[in-house]
Amino acid sequence: MAGKEGMYEQIAARAAKGDYTLVEPMDYMIIGHLNDEGTMFAGAYPLAHTTTQVSRDVFNKQIPATLIGPRMNSLTIQGLVIQVKVPGNLGKNAYQRTQKGKHVYEEWSRKNGTSAQDSSAVEG
Repeated sequence: MAGKEGMYEQIAARAAKGDYTLVEPMDYMIIGHLNDEGTMFAGAYPLAHTTTQVSRDVFNKQIPATLIGPRMNSLTIQGLVIQVKVPGNLGKNAYQRTQKGKHVYEEWSRKNGTSAQDSSAVEG
């Protein structure tokens, strides 16, 4: 059985071919909520979300940040989200979605009849 590192390498290799390893609908809900890569707050720092914020804002704390963190690792390895540092979050990672992540989310939304979220316009 592959170790954790080997498992992530396999996930990354599959993602490079466009074959993503996603938990439906959880991962899509996360990606849909994140701001686009490069979105800034007042031009000063990246506007991004921590796992705690995603737990609260997307899942109403029904899915704890401790379970969202591993999903963020998987999404990062697949190139669908990126980690960014923002001031004032005590060293916690914050995340934005990549263009690839936005595209994957929008495709899923179209196939499932849901309207695409755009949190990039939300600053709070």
